[in-house]
Amino acid sequence: MSGVEKTPGANTSKQATASAPRRRGDERVSEENGESHRLELPILPADGGEITHCPHAQCGFKCCDFAQGNYIVMYPGELAAARAAGRSTAHLEVADDGCGGHRAICRATDAATCDGGYKPLDCASYPLFPVVDSANSLVAVDKGEKCPLPAEALSVHLRWTLAQWELVIESDPAVVAWLRSARLVGYSRWDSLATHG
Repeated sequence: MSGVEKTPGANTSKQATASAPRRRGDERVSEENGESHRLELPILPADGGEITHCPHAQCGFKCCDFAQGNYIVMYPGELAAARAAGRSTAHLEVADDGCGGHRAICRATDAATCDGGYKPLDCASYPLFPVVDSANSLVAVDKGEKCPLPAEALSVHLRWTLAQWELVIESDPAVVAWLRSARLVGYSRWDSLATHG
């Protein structure tokens, strides 16, 4: 995703923590050379990601503003898995990102609830985005600079975010290469996870 400007959407679904239950990826059948193959779709994140401090931040939910060409990124397989699970993506204007994933603009009437549709992990985990090292381990997070919340207001959200991204990475190692290809605009590196976890 070289040259990607990424500003994900809001985190306003119900509260969840790092102890959220694991969800196995859905399966679908693929026809290849006349043979049927079962394909396991990537894992979908647990519902959650709400930051209880958001309604009090008085920032006007800038994270839900897509007026300036910003968009949400969707990891490889996330869109297919959401659709296979019966989740509505009608509120998302989706395009291929050229790196195996997608980028989306939320067109929901009520961005806080995604009009009852699927909330991509990038959106649910905002303002945080994972950073992986050469051993494919999550070692840090980048934080969207337009979010005014301090680290102490994001501690529960950080744990939820890391748990969800770890599950996605475990379910599909291709996500690691995709994460490395993301060039984030308007984000800055937090210290190591030991500082914030």
